[in-house]
Amino acid sequence: MDVQVHSLQIVFQGPVQFAVPMFQRPYVWDQEQQWEPLWDDVAAVAERLLEEEGDEQNLIPHFMGALVVVQQPTPTGEVGTRHVIDGQQRLTTLQLLIDGVEEVIRDHGNEYDSKLLRRLILNDEELFSGDKVFKIWPTNVDRDAFRAVMSDDVVAPPDLAERSIARAHAFFKQRAVDWSDTHGDPDKCAARLRALAVVLMGHLHVVVIDLAPEDNAQAIFETLNARGTPLLVSDLVKNYLLQEAVAQNLDAEALYREHWERFDEQ
Repeated sequence: MDVQVHSLQIVFQGPVQFAVPMFQRPYVWDQEQQWEPLWDDVAAVAERLLEEEGDEQNLIPHFMGALVVVQQPTPTGEVGTRHVIDGQQRLTTLQLLIDGVEEVIRDHGNEYDSKLLRRLILNDEELFSGDKVFKIWPTNVDRDAFRAVMSDDVVAPPDLAERSIARAHAFFKQRAVDWSDTHGDPDKCAARLRALAVVLMGHLHVVVIDLAPEDNAQAIFETLNARGTPLLVSDLVKNYLLQEAVAQNLDAEALYREHWERFDEQ
């Protein structure tokens, strides 16, 4: 395996899609335990950047934890695909955070910063179409909600708006609005949003663990999750069976839809 520390700008650069395998559990992070602490951490780094008057040299980055991914064979010219073995909750949340902030910046901040952030959440829309434009592609249960909140021209219907993914996106967007509000001073508002953009691009760091083909992804998945948010026994069973289906060249998606999908519905 290869282990590197990267900023989000490096993690999401170029045409890439981090795909969450169907055998992983749906998005389960919530406001009290994860969204609020994450926002507080990001805002604190942005506040320090403002205190330094934009000088990034002495700014200590915020560590976001580890991601475990496996590179998938990809034809030349296509979006590079990595399967997410561990860290899908974190990756999905970061995409929702960046997109929420980007929408606020587009309305009240710097157009240049908006374009830079869009490169972290979308692949080139002139080269790729459909769901390949997204840098993250969640598990089956969450795809409709994710597509709705990450697409500017789509309004999430009421049933999807209540999903955790949609509520997370709304939470981060509202926090960005509230944090940047300077009571009518557009220049100060833009400066605060500029600080947020800089932090999101360069000062949130993650450890990226790239697995080699010979690494045992299932064993690593179980070990890493033993001390995180507890997995149900059913999560481990689903993970094992569907990975085995993939290994045997069976139609894992069809097996999932027929036998397991209803268990993942909220």
